[in-house]
Amino acid sequence: MELQHVKDLPKRLRLMSAHSKWHFEDPNNCTILKTDIKNQFTNLNKNEVLDALHFILNRATTIMRKSFAIRRREKEKRSDKAGTARTRDYWNIPFSAVLRYTMFELETPYFKIGDRFYLQTNGLPMGGFLSAALAVIFSMVREKKNQSLWRHLCFPSKSLRFRDDVFTLIKGQITPEYAESIRANLQQLYGPSLEVELKELTQHHACFLEYWIMATPDGLTSWHYNKNHDLLFGSTPKAIVRYPDTSADLPLIHFKAIVHGLIHKTFKCATTFPGIVIGIIQACQELLKKRYPIKWILHAIHRSKHPHADLLALVVRITYHALGEVFGANQKNQLINPPAVSTKFSIKETNFRHQK
Repeated sequence: MELQHVKDLPKRLRLMSAHSKWHFEDPNNCTILKTDIKNQFTNLNKNEVLDALHFILNRATTIMRKSFAIRRREKEKRSDKAGTARTRDYWNIPFSAVLRYTMFELETPYFKIGDRFYLQTNGLPMGGFLSAALAVIFSMVREKKNQSLWRHLCFPSKSLRFRDDVFTLIKGQITPEYAESIRANLQQLYGPSLEVELKELTQHHACFLEYWIMATPDGLTSWHYNKNHDLLFGSTPKAIVRYPDTSADLPLIHFKAIVHGLIHKTFKCATTFPGIVIGIIQACQELLKKRYPIKWILHAIHRSKHPHADLLALVVRITYHALGEVFGANQKNQLINPPAVSTKFSIKETNFRHQK
C-alpha cells in the first residue's frame, strides 16, 4: 500500500494495467476514492509509534539483520542497506542506537518562540528529524496487521498511500454510503488517535499527487497534472501562478531550467505515449502563454532523447500555431524571438562547462 516516492505511482499503474482485471470497457465503471489522514504529527500516540518501530526492527532481526549500513559517500547513498558492511565504505549503526536516538527525540521535543522555550506534550515532534519517517512506519505496521480492512472489499480494489494521502481504485460503481463504509474501515485501520477524512469520490478519472489518472479500455493511464489545465484560456479569472513571465528580472538559465524541468516531469508522470502528448500540450499552453520561446521547448524535448522526440516536436509546433491564432500575431512573434531577459550568470555557466 505504501508508495516510497511520488515517482513510484506510474510504475504501479503500469503493473496494474498489465492485468486484464484493470481494463475498463466502460470507463464509468471505475470509481476512485481519495481519503486523507488528518494531523498525523500532532495526534499520534508516542507509545503506539514506538511499538510499531519495535515491530519493524524485530522482524528485521529475525532475518539476521542487527544494524543499518550507511554509505560514507553521499553519491553512493542508494547502496544503503539493512545489515553489516565493511567499515571502510559504510557506517554501521546498530538497531539499539536507532532506538535510543528515537527515544531521545520523542522525550525532548523542545522548541523556541521568541525568547521562551516550550515542551510539546502531545504527538510527534513538529519539525523533528524522524517524525515523518515514524508516521510512515506507524501507518505501514497498522496496514500490515489489519490487511482485511483494506484488501477485501466487495469489489476488486487497489489501495495506495503516500504519506497521509490514500488513493483507492475500485472496479465498479459504488454509492456514497459504501464509500463512507470504506472510510470507516480506514478509520478503524489507523486507530482512534487519527482522523480519516473522505476528500473525493469520482468516476473515470481523478487527480492524485501530481498525476492525472484516467481509466481506459487498455488499463490505467496517467500524465502530469497541470494545475492550470482548465484555466489556460481565461475560463476562470484566477489562475495559479506557477512560473515567472519572461519579462521578470531573472537570469536566462533560470527560465531554461523551468522549461527543461517541466518537460522532464511530463515524461516521468506519463504511463503511455498518449499521456505524454497530453502533458506536452498542456505544458506548451502554459509556457507559450507566458511567452517562453518555442525553441526552448523544442530543445528540451530533443535533449530528453525520447524515441518519438520528432513527433512530439511536431505536436509542439501545432500547439504553437493554434495558440498563435488565439493570442494574436504580436504575441505569436514573441514566441519565435525570445524577449530580452537578464543574461547574468550565463557567462559563469559557460566557463564552468568549458573547464569541465
